[in-house]
Amino acid sequence: MTRVGTILRTSGSDLRRSSFWLIVYNILWVTFSVPGMFLIAIGYATVSLPLRLVGSGLLILWPILTFGLFQAAFEVGEERDLQWRTIFDGGRAVLKDAYIWGLINILLINLLLSNIQFYTSPASPMSDTIGGAILGSIFLTVTALWILWQPLVIALHSRGNSDRLLSTYKDAWVIVLADPVDVFFNLILNLLLVIIGLLIPPIGFLISFSAITVFSNRTVKVLTEGN
Repeated sequence: MTRVGTILRTSGSDLRRSSFWLIVYNILWVTFSVPGMFLIAIGYATVSLPLRLVGSGLLILWPILTFGLFQAAFEVGEERDLQWRTIFDGGRAVLKDAYIWGLINILLINLLLSNIQFYTSPASPMSDTIGGAILGSIFLTVTALWILWQPLVIALHSRGNSDRLLSTYKDAWVIVLADPVDVFFNLILNLLLVIIGLLIPPIGFLISFSAITVFSNRTVKVLTEGN
């Protein structure tokens, strides 16, 4: 069986076996993460700094729940039972790295979105120029790739292959260079799950983001361990 086939088969098995707790974790993650992200997006759409700041503040639990959700996916992949505390224990175990990651992403994504807004806003002097369109497209592409890359990074971190977040980013880049096709498949799959979750809110509310963690965990497992 191809690597992609293995990833899909084992991920499907993980989702079926632990669907109850993965749905619970997904609801928790969405409840404490999406409102802040929504306000940040609205803040950029309406050029409102207060909305961006409030949205960023609402993401206070986002890092710990994100890392906890990926730890839960790792536990499922190792055929261990999940409990109510799994997501919280998993996040607390890497609390420092989780919040460093969260801070890096909030600052970097806000910086990238600010550039996108500058080059595409009708009020910008470059909005109607070819240069503005090209730079806006570049920043938009970089933002999307960075966001889609994060599940791979956190899944790798959850496996304990690196004891520092910086080392995890380096190891993740090595995986990208070594297996670009399988990594690209993971990025596309994550993107599809996000799109489905946005277009069909009940799916996004119940399972989309848990599914991303499961698929990413299995991708990393196959790429690092071969099974």
